[in-house]
Amino acid sequence: MKIVLQALPCLLLIIIVIGGIIGGIFTATEGSVVAVVYSLVLSLFFYRSISLKDLPKIFKESAEMTGIIIFLIGVSSIMSWVMAFTNIPTAVSNGLLAISSNKIVIFLLINVILLIVGTFMDMTPACLIFTPIFLPVCTALGMNPIHFGIMLIFQPLYRNHHTACGHHTVCGRQGGKGEDRDGVQTAFDAILQRSSLYLCW
Repeated sequence: MKIVLQALPCLLLIIIVIGGIIGGIFTATEGSVVAVVYSLVLSLFFYRSISLKDLPKIFKESAEMTGIIIFLIGVSSIMSWVMAFTNIPTAVSNGLLAISSNKIVIFLLINVILLIVGTFMDMTPACLIFTPIFLPVCTALGMNPIHFGIMLIFQPLYRNHHTACGHHTVCGRQGGKGEDRDGVQTAFDAILQRSSLYLCW
């Protein structure tokens, strides 16, 4: 019972953040700020797991991690502009239809393309660029638009597990003080799990 009572303040974080977003009190981005401030207050005054003297070091490490992530997003945005400017997505779509008329082959090729693109490009620009290109092709071949949306969103998310530029891997490695090789097995497992789901149509 004591453990449950100790965990209650942390569990309230979920209610506060999700409730605030659904209730229109703050946006999802502002919700992250609320979560950080609430967690900081709990750590300082309730659990006493950190002290005021620890804050400068924590702020410094947070700034370093944020800088890395912003740099990665900036590079992916540049890559998105280059691809759009050189009309690469349209050329890829035309090349797909020229390779085969078999819908299974086309779907597999689209999955591979999105997987490769997702390694270097952030999810948002990838969706904006490739949706108007691949959606007509997939719907014409009989794919459900909802299935296409799931595939388009989750395939670029592989970059989050990529050991070189993945946001999740970078944060986990920085927070856990791990090595690059530590995330390789996790990334490989995630790729296998998600790929098996995408191919179940």
